[in-house]
Amino acid sequence: MKRLFILLLFCSYLNSLVPPIPSMYLDNAYKAYKNHKYKEAFNLYKSAVAAIEYDNNRVDSFRALYNLALCYDKAIGTKRDRVKAAIYYLKAYNLFKNDIYKKSICKDKYLPHYIWTLKRLYKFEGNYIYDNAKRHLKRECK
Repeated sequence: MKRLFILLLFCSYLNSLVPPIPSMYLDNAYKAYKNHKYKEAFNLYKSAVAAIEYDNNRVDSFRALYNLALCYDKAIGTKRDRVKAAIYYLKAYNLFKNDIYKKSICKDKYLPHYIWTLKRLYKFEGNYIYDNAKRHLKRECK
């Protein structure tokens, strides 16, 4: 019995050393969403956003922030909260603009999500910076 307790304690210690990975949560959240388990998908997207601080993969971080904002915006698995949606859209926008945009953006598969983020931010805040950024992208990626 004592050995079992020590083994369980050791396993929980090892488990705490491995930081959570957003991509793991994102894949499971997408599967839950496709199976119409919206509450579970929302909780997994929240977990993915919480795991961002442990991961350097900016694309997964953008996906997590974007999808959580979309859940709040469209009331997927939670109550509609436009303020939280705007906050997460803004975080996704800043992450994309500062980190991912430096690569070749026109060939990025997340470009439509970025454009959608710009549209939503423009709608929420009415700030023409987002509208100008969207027009700049369209000119640049013809």
